[in-house]
Parts: sequence; C-alpha cells; structure tokens
Amino acid sequence: MITDGELLREYCDEGSEESFAEVVGRYVDLVYSVTLRLVGGDRHLAEDVTQRTFLALAQQADGLSARATLAGWLHITARNVAVDTVRRERRRQNREQEACIMNELPTAPDLPWEQLRPVLDEAVASLRERDRDAVVQRFFQGKSHREIGVTLGLNENAARMRVDRALDKLRGYFSRRGVTVSSALLATAITANSVQAAPAGLAASVAGASLAGAESATGSMLKILSLSMKAKLAVAAAVLITGATVITVAQQREITRLRTALASVPPAKAERNPPAPLRPVPDLTRILGEQNRLGAVEVLRQLLPVVDAVSPADMEGVLTAMKALPRTEGCKLARRLLLARWAEANPGAAVAWAAAQANDPDRADYLSVTLDTWATKDMPAALAATEHMDDPTARGAIEADLLARFAESDPRAALDTLANLPLGQRTMDLYRVVFQGWAQKDISNAAAAAMNMPASQARETAIGTVASAWGRRDPASALAWANAFPTGNTRTTAVAAAVAAWSGTDPVAAAAYFDNLPAGPMRNKLVATLAANWAAQDPKAALAWVNRVANGQVQDVAVAGILAKMSQTDPVGAAAYLAQVAVASLRDVALPQLAAAWAKLDLPAALAWVQSLPGTDAGRAQAYQNVLSNWVQTDPAGAAAYLQTIPTDPNFKALTGQLAKSWAAADPQAALVWVEALPAGDAQDNALSTVIASFIAIDPQSAWDYAAALPDDNSGSKNRTKAESMVVEIWSEQDPARAADWLATIPVGNNSGAAIATGVVAANWLKQDPAAATKWIEGLPENNARDRAIGELVRIEGKNDFPTAYRWARAIGVQGLRAPTINIIVQQWARSDPAAATAAVEADDFGAGVRKQQLLNMIKQNSPGAPSEAAPAATPTASAP
Repeated sequence: MITDGELLREYCDEGSEESFAEVVGRYVDLVYSVTLRLVGGDRHLAEDVTQRTFLALAQQADGLSARATLAGWLHITARNVAVDTVRRERRRQNREQEACIMNELPTAPDLPWEQLRPVLDEAVASLRERDRDAVVQRFFQGKSHREIGVTLGLNENAARMRVDRALDKLRGYFSRRGVTVSSALLATAITANSVQAAPAGLAASVAGASLAGAESATGSMLKILSLSMKAKLAVAAAVLITGATVITVAQQREITRLRTALASVPPAKAERNPPAPLRPVPDLTRILGEQNRLGAVEVLRQLLPVVDAVSPADMEGVLTAMKALPRTEGCKLARRLLLARWAEANPGAAVAWAAAQANDPDRADYLSVTLDTWATKDMPAALAATEHMDDPTARGAIEADLLARFAESDPRAALDTLANLPLGQRTMDLYRVVFQGWAQKDISNAAAAAMNMPASQARETAIGTVASAWGRRDPASALAWANAFPTGNTRTTAVAAAVAAWSGTDPVAAAAYFDNLPAGPMRNKLVATLAANWAAQDPKAALAWVNRVANGQVQDVAVAGILAKMSQTDPVGAAAYLAQVAVASLRDVALPQLAAAWAKLDLPAALAWVQSLPGTDAGRAQAYQNVLSNWVQTDPAGAAAYLQTIPTDPNFKALTGQLAKSWAAADPQAALVWVEALPAGDAQDNALSTVIASFIAIDPQSAWDYAAALPDDNSGSKNRTKAESMVVEIWSEQDPARAADWLATIPVGNNSGAAIATGVVAANWLKQDPAAATKWIEGLPENNARDRAIGELVRIEGKNDFPTAYRWARAIGVQGLRAPTINIIVQQWARSDPAAATAAVEADDFGAGVRKQQLLNMIKQNSPGAPSEAAPAATPTASAP
C-alpha cells in the first residue's frame, strides 16, 4: 500500500488533490475523535479543530513527505490545536460559563447572598487596588466598561477583562469559604444587593454637616448660597452633574425633587433679565459650555426649562445633535433630562431610540433612564421592554430596581408579571427581589403568597426569601413558620434561610438553635455561614464552636472563613492557631489568606512569618506570593531586590512570576527592565511572558515594538516569533479593528510572521464583527497575508454559507492553499446541497492544479445516499502554523 509520505509527495509534486484526499480519508476519524475528546464533546468545535489540523498538514506537506506514516504527527498536531482552541474559547467567553457547583442540600434561594453579605467588603478589600477599583465601579456604581477603562487608562475590552478577572478572584475567595457561586450569579447578587438606598434626607443632613467646615471649591459656592435650602440644592446638583460617571436611577429621581425645590430659590442676579426665546440645541450648548462659571444649581435651573420646551416630536433630533457636544458629565445630565421628558410623553419611542444607539457607549444609561421613567406609568410594559438591554449586568440591575418599586406599590401584580417569564436564574433573582420588598412591607401576606404558589423552583425561592427576611426581624416567628412545612426540601430551605439570616444579627442564639437541628446536609451547609457571621463579632468563640460541632471538610471550610476574619484584626493570633493545625487542606487555604491580610497590616512581620513556614507546606508558595503582591503595590523595586536574595528558594520561579504580574499592571516598562536583568532560564521566560501579556492590555503598540526587537534565536519567551504571536493574539481579541489598522503599518509581502498575524486578527475579528472583518479582508492587497485572512473567512462561512465560502476559496492566491481549500468546501457543500455544488463547479473555469472532474467525482461520493464517513469532513483554515 502506498505510504502516507508518498501520497504527500504526489500532492506536492503533481498537485494531486486525490492523493491529499486519500490522506484525509485515512485519518479524519482519528483526528476528529482526538479533538472531540479534548473539546469536551462539542461537535462544532471538534469540526473546527479537525479543519485546522488538516490545513496544517496541507501547509507543511513538503516537509512531512519523508514520513512513512502521519498518525503520530496528526495526533500531536490535533492535540495542540485543540488545546489552543479551547484556551482561546475560554478566554473569549469572559469566564462567564463556569457552572455553579451545588452541594447536595437543596439550598435556600436567598442563602447565597446571606453567605456573601458578611464577607463581601472583606473580599473586595482583598483585591489589588486596580482590581478593586474596577469591581466597585462596575458593580457598586453601575459604570460601563468604557467608563471604567477611561478611569483606569484602559480600552473598553481591557477594562472588561480586568472586571472579569477581578470577579473570578472574588468567586475564588468565596469558594474558599464554602460559598460556591457562578460568576454570573455573583455579579447579579452584588449589583442587586451591595448598595441600598439611604433614608430620605440623610444625604442633605450629612452634606450640611460635612460642608459646614469645608474649605473647598464646593465650600466657596456654599458661602454664596447661604440659605439652608440653597446649600442642600448645591450639594445635590453638584453630585448630579459632577459626582459620578454614571448618574444612577436614584439620582434620576432626585432630579424630580429638585424641580420642586428649585422653584423656592431665586435665580442669580445676573440671570433675572427677561428670558429670550428658547432654542434647544444652541441653548444647551451655551449652558453646558458655561457650567464652571454658572455653578451646579444655576446649570440645573437653566437646563430644566430648555428641556421642558422640547416637544416629543423634536426629541430625537435634539438628542442626535447633542452627540456632537463634548462628553462632559453636564452633557450626560442634559441627555438624561431629555430622555426622561421624552419617556414621560412617549415611552415606547424613547426606549426604541435608546435601544437603537448600538455603538453609543452610553446606550445602557439611555435605556436605564427611559425604562425607569416608563415604569412610573406602566411597570409591566417597562419590565417587558428590558429585553432591549443586551448587557446582562445592567439589565439585571434595572429589572431588580423596577421590580423592587413594583413590589412596594403592588406586590401581587409584580408577582403576576413574573409568572409570565421562563424559569431560570434570572427569573429566580427577580423573585427574590419581589419577595424581599414584599416581606419588608407585609411579612404575613408575603409568606401566604409564597406558600400558595404552585410547587416549583420559584416557590422554593420565594419561601427561602421570606424566611430570610423574617429571620432577620423575628427569628422565632420565622422558624415557627418554617417548621410548619412538612418534612422535606421546602422545610429544609425555609429553616436554613431563617437560621442563616438570624446568625447575622445574633450568632450566639442562632448557634444554640443550630445545636438542636438533626444531623444532615442542612447542618453542614449552615456551619460556614453561621461561623462567618459569628467571627465578625468574636472569632475565638466562633472557632471553639466550629471545633465542637463540625469535622472534616465542613470544619475546614468554616475554620478557614473564621481565620480570614481573624486575620484582619489579630494576625498573630491567627498564626498561632494555624501552627497547631495539621490538616493540609485547611493550611493550603488559610496560609495564603493570613499572609495577604497580615501583609497589609505589617509587611515585615508577615514576611518573617512566611519565611518561617516549612518548605514542605503546600500553602507556603501562595502565602509568599500574597505577601510579595502586597509589597509590589507599594515598593516593587524593594520586592525585586528581595527576590534576588533567595534565588535557591523552591518558590523562586512562582514568586518571580507573581512580581512580574503585579509590577507590570502598574508600570510595564519598569517591569520589563527588571525582567531583562534576571538570569536566563525558566524564571525569566515565565516573568517575561507575564509582563508582555500585561503590557498588551495597556499599550499594544509598544508591546509589539518590544517583541519585534527581540532576537529570533532564543527558545524561550524572548524568542521574537513567540512574543509577536502573543501580542497579536491578545491585541486582536481586545481590539481587532485597531490591531488591523496597525497591521497596515508593517511590511507584509511574503513575510510569514506578518501573514500569520493577519490570519489571527481575521479570526478574532470575524467572531466579533463578521461584516466589518469581511470588508477589511476585501481591501487587503493580494499576498500571503490576505490568503491567511481568507482562509479564516472560509472556515467560518463554510459552516453556514457554502456559496460564499466557495467564492472566497477561489480568491486564494497560493495554489498549495487554494486547491485543498476548494476540495474540502466542495465536500461539505455536497453533503447539504449536491445540485448547487455541482452547478458551481461546472460553471467554474479552474486554473492549473484543480481538476473539475475530480471535484465532480468528489460531489458524487459525498452526496446524500453515498457511503457515509464516520466523521464530518474537514474545512480548512489559514490560522494553523
């Protein structure tokens, strides 16, 4: 039998597509099976990897033709391509698809927040400063990724990645304390629960007291506004105009109150002349341009009549014209006022306009204002219109806010609205919102409504939410109600929720009640929650209780949570306790937590303690890294100098990587200088890869310049080709359009590195914006780089649009790539529409190397009814090496 190598030689020397097809036929089942296992059973992804593998074979055929068999090469290539593909997919999915691992207990629906609540701020405080800033802005303040990026000096995609990474760190923090929750649910829980409305009048009273002694720009303004009402208005107006990048829904409601209050304050003398006829756009431009001179109160005074004078029919034109104005906070306020006014008169039109602003970074803000205004008139319609919001976090926040208000005024109607939604995590979160509000207002009717719901996940959620709210206010009554349910999941849910809530206000009493609960999953689940709440008041008493009532993993998780609390106030005591602990799993969790907390209080003492830990302690490495991470935030050069004194430490490589990561986030140029001075070896390679990855997120062009200057004769990360590939991959994922613009500035020709970069940019851009990417590919000059990009386009189009894929395959300039690409597209096309495939081939005038009759025979062999193959045929891609 002819060998694999001989078939490849015929393909290379004679252009025999039949020979290449024979090789594919021999190994397609092997490659497909390998990839299917590695991508977790995702058949579409397995087909994609199979395509990439065989294209790599076609591109490297000449160098492989000396092999008698290709089995081993194809296996390792398929494996490498699959691993790379999975890595890309996981990064692209923004870490939002990790499943929530549920314990065996049918968890009380409100229990996750009860477990998150006691340690939320502690968890956020444990983050690095830049991560903490990102989380607070996103989930506490409701800012968009674009606005976070402006604040942190990042582009929008880099800001999104930072938020996602920080959210993952929070999820890991909670997981180590026994609270298992998905990233999506964690984001929703924090957004919905982390910030509560302050009592009416509190802001004004606090502002009045604070500003009484202030000597600032605001204080100067308040000296002029001597009346109490003027002072309160000035504070409120200043907050609305300059206090936050995104003006919250609560602040929007403040605008309504300000309308009334402003009427009692006379205008500034300079503005008492008879008003001129209003001209909306010029007047808005003038007012916003004079914002600093006029002051906050006068800006609001002048904006309101201009906004009120705009008719609903003219709103769209005025809002569109305002896009040409500078994007100041005053401009945002003016748009909010206009949108609220429009939504009062014609909410459907206002929401439709907001939803149509697809490329506007403030689109979510527009939707929030219009939906909130609509809700004051027709709550069910406003809730239904939230479907326009494609940002799940923003959507969850506005839905929760609307439903909370709905529940205050008409909880039964709010409940009826939810009954029409499909069951799922989002709907369960909304049930919690409704019943939380209802229980605060009328616990008896809320409890009765929850009990009367039909058996479902929604009923369990409602009962758990009521039990939790009741347990905080009156635990005895809550538990009496919970224990009235028949033995089973519902009773377990209600009792667990009530006890968890009770432990937040009186952990000692809750622990006494806990002692009488029967052994089982409910006790195990409650240990960590009760311990965490108790530890906030008396960690030593909580430790004694946990050691008495729990053992094994349940005990370890609870003790870790207590020690985390204890580390914030008494790290020496926490270290003394840990010194007596022999359980490796507990030490692995607790040592790093203690190190991180202690380093913030006393870095030298924390470092000395970590150094004293046995080298065999598995948690020592992470503890060391946590101390170093804290050190590098305040003194990276000092941390780097310290590392040079411990080159033989078993954790040296890991510590070097951690320092590189932390330092690069703050100052990549300085981090690069440090990495360059490290001794050559694995530690330097690892650190350099880390710094380059961080560098790309901040300044991709400079990262490329650095990579391009590296030598190409090094096998580590300082190898130019490897560094360039890393830059292009990450850059094109973050901002493919900008990466494409950059590609136009470097010489391509037959440069293989530039061609590979073009293919990578095309692959990532096509997944994000196929239309824009296709237009870019059309404009590329004909060369190897364009062929690479076309290969990516064909791979994607070949899944859904065979005529387009076929047309693009014919446009490939390199014969060695064009022929196999056409072959495999025709094979796939024949399986779904052999008549169309035949017509296309017969009408085509092929150049040298592709025989029309061979393709027609291929169509017959792959048409429905022909002998089937064990696996889908491959389509090519130009992204493989």
